[in-house]
Amino acid sequence: MPREIAWDTAFKVHNRMDRSKSGIFMAWDFARVWDGRTMYVRDLDYVKWVTALMETCDFDPEVHYARYTVYCDTIEVTGNIFCEAHWHYAIGMNLERGLEFDIVPKDGQLETNHDGTLNDTTGREEFLAWVDNQYISD
Repeated sequence: MPREIAWDTAFKVHNRMDRSKSGIFMAWDFARVWDGRTMYVRDLDYVKWVTALMETCDFDPEVHYARYTVYCDTIEVTGNIFCEAHWHYAIGMNLERGLEFDIVPKDGQLETNHDGTLNDTTGREEFLAWVDNQYISD
């Protein structure tokens, strides 16, 4: 049975590199065809979604992932959206909880200050050297 989605369901998208580039969209923004009544998850257009992310949230599919998290009891599963099927799955699994997505870099280098701006990323070697220096006494 197809999953229904309310026409005014909010899609919150958080750009984890620059909070000012985050956005909120409504389900009707992604409708392929809508008769003003019932909308189904399967009828949402992935291309419209990606286009909206590019225009509003500074999303670049070459360097970013759109990420979702599914919560089930105490289990948390995070995945990246690669296609329309992944997107529809993420929507269906999170409809009752609320639709939230993150834009993150593909290279995994994501460290931010509290204001959402990027920190300088510390590599593994620098971190281990810092830890060693904390325990060296004069």
